[in-house]
Amino acid sequence: MNSRAKPPVPADPVPQAASRTGRRIGHRIGRFLLLLLAGVLVLTLGTVVTGPAPGTAPVDTTEQARSQARAELLDLAAGFEALAAGRSGQVLMDTSVLLSRQAQLFALETQQPGTAPAAPSGQPARPPGGLGESVSRLAAASRWMLGTAQEVEPGLARLLASAGAAGYAQARLLQRETGTPEDLPRPWQPAPASWAASCSGPGGTRGAAEPSGGRPTTADALAAVVVSERKLAYAYEAALPRLAGAAGQAARKRYLQHRELIERWEGIAAGLCVKVPPAEAAWQLPAGLSATPGPVLADAEAAAAAAFADLVAFSGGAVRAQASAGLLGATLRIADTAGAVPAAPGIQVRGQALP
Repeated sequence: MNSRAKPPVPADPVPQAASRTGRRIGHRIGRFLLLLLAGVLVLTLGTVVTGPAPGTAPVDTTEQARSQARAELLDLAAGFEALAAGRSGQVLMDTSVLLSRQAQLFALETQQPGTAPAAPSGQPARPPGGLGESVSRLAAASRWMLGTAQEVEPGLARLLASAGAAGYAQARLLQRETGTPEDLPRPWQPAPASWAASCSGPGGTRGAAEPSGGRPTTADALAAVVVSERKLAYAYEAALPRLAGAAGQAARKRYLQHRELIERWEGIAAGLCVKVPPAEAAWQLPAGLSATPGPVLADAEAAAAAAFADLVAFSGGAVRAQASAGLLGATLRIADTAGAVPAAPGIQVRGQALP
C-alpha cells in the first residue's frame, strides 16, 4: 500500500481571476461614485473640493482672532473717517485714529512660523451708516473682542481685552459728545462665578503658587490687583479734601468704587487660596497730588489698569473673565478722568509701535 500523501490539487485559476477582476471593478465603481458626488457639490454649491496647499498649516484660533480683530478695526476706522469728513467736531476723527492705532497693534502680533505678516486686504471699507449705527457697531465689536479674549493665548488675550475695553469706552464717549440718542448695546459681562469652593476644587489657582522658574503666576497677578486698588483708594482718600464741587463728587464716587473693588478681589483671592500682602497703614502718594489732584488721579487710574491687563494674560477661565471686566471698568474710569481713551489701556506700548 502506498502511504505517501497525495499532492494538493491546484486551485482553479478561473474563480481567482474572476474574484480579482470583480474587486477591481468594485473599486472603480466606488471611486467613480465619489467623484460624481464631488462634481455634484461643485455644481450645486459652487465649491471646489481640494486638499490643503503644500506647505500650509491650518489657521489656529488665536491667529484667526488676531486677523479678524485687525480687519474689523480697520473697517471701523475707515467708517469713522468717512463720517468725520461730513461733520464738524474732532471726536469722530479721534475715533478713527484710535481704531487705526489698535489695528496696527494687532498687526504686530507674533505670526505663525513660516508665514508672512498679514497685509490689508485692499477691499473697500463697508459703507458707513448713520452715526448711531456706527457707534453701536463699535460697542458690538468691543463685546466680541472681550468675549474672544477668553478663548485665545495669553498675549493676544490681553490685547483683545484692552482693545475691547477701549472700544466700549470710546463708544460711550462718542455717545455723550455727539448726543447720539440710540442706546448702546450692553457692555460685555462675565458669567457669574462662585469662589467659595474654588480653593480646593478643580480649576482653582493653587498651582499658580507653585515655583514657576521666576515667571509671574496667576497668584502674583491677582495679588498685584489687590495692592494696586489699595494704593489707588489711598490716593483718592488723600485727594478728596483738595477737590470741591462736581470734581469732588466724581472723585468720591470713584473712591467708593475702588473700596468695593478691594473687597471683591480680596474675596476672590481668599476663595482661591491666594495670599495677598497685608494692607499697609500708608502708601507713598503720587507726585503732584497736592497741587493738581485731578490730572494726577487720572494718571493713577491709567497706571492701575495695567494690573488688570496682566491678570488677563496670567490667568484663565473665571479669573480671566473677571479680570477682563475689571479692565473694562478701569478703562471707563480713565475716560471719565482724562476725557480721552488710550489705544491699549493697561499695556505699555513703545512709541515706534504706533503709526
